[in-house]
Amino acid sequence: MRRIIALAAILTACNAYQVPTPVPPPAPPPAPSPLVLLNEPALPPPLSIQPVRVELFVMSRCPYCAGVESAMLEALREAGRAVDFSLDYVGNFDPDGTLRSMHGDSEVIGDLAQVCAARLAPQRFLAMIVCQNSD
Repeated sequence: MRRIIALAAILTACNAYQVPTPVPPPAPPPAPSPLVLLNEPALPPPLSIQPVRVELFVMSRCPYCAGVESAMLEALREAGRAVDFSLDYVGNFDPDGTLRSMHGDSEVIGDLAQVCAARLAPQRFLAMIVCQNSD
């Protein structure tokens, strides 16, 4: 009887003990498939962009201004309508109302010529300024 009880105890112990089943390694992730989006919402319309305001203050006979104008005019050709450009002039009035400029009377005349060209031929006055600056 002791053998039966011992055998029963061994069988019970064997049934209680379960051999762990090996866990398979995780499956590799699936290969990426080409992304296909169906019924994707349309992109929003492009934003309305306001032109950037650029104001250049110059003196017609100033060698530094001439260099800046030439560089600015080249940039304006590339930027097109993305820039709202204005050219303004630096000068003073004497107490009697006479215009004065840092580089003398010839600069006042050059400034006035450029202002007149801008008013009379706005599409071509920048070319005139480049020509004047080469003098």
